[in-house]
Amino acid sequence: MHLFGQPDKVRTHLENSYAGVKKSWDSANKAINEIQKCHLSTSLNDLQLNAGKAKTEMDEAVLQAKEAGFEADGIVGEAGNLNWHTIEDGANKAITCFRKASAKFDDASSNLASAYGEESSALAIDYLNNAISDIEKGMSYLKKGSDLLTETFNQSGRSK
Repeated sequence: MHLFGQPDKVRTHLENSYAGVKKSWDSANKAINEIQKCHLSTSLNDLQLNAGKAKTEMDEAVLQAKEAGFEADGIVGEAGNLNWHTIEDGANKAITCFRKASAKFDDASSNLASAYGEESSALAIDYLNNAISDIEKGMSYLKKGSDLLTETFNQSGRSK
């Protein structure tokens, strides 16, 4: 009897999802570092330059969070074919977290774009602070999604 889903495909999707989480996390941290440089800037031009760099990192974080969700969706499909319902359910929950992370990172990117285009340093700093809040929320969702995958696979007896 041939199974439609293959356990090695599930593992590949899991590893790729974790890779997306790591890349997204790293980009979010780089964005935070650039925002911190904004707070040390002595001119509006320097602040805008760092805000632009932070936005580039956030755009990458959005992309990678979406990739983590796409790979988790692959887990859902393969696990469903194998009748691994616990893994299927856990991966579905992780997808929701990755979508929320992506949305928060997208909000941060929008705030950074506004900071980049702002002519008032005080208003630009408000946008930067909002971006930091969004990044922190996004990172929380990213971690929760990754933790859900880990817990799901550990509880199912099919560890990484």
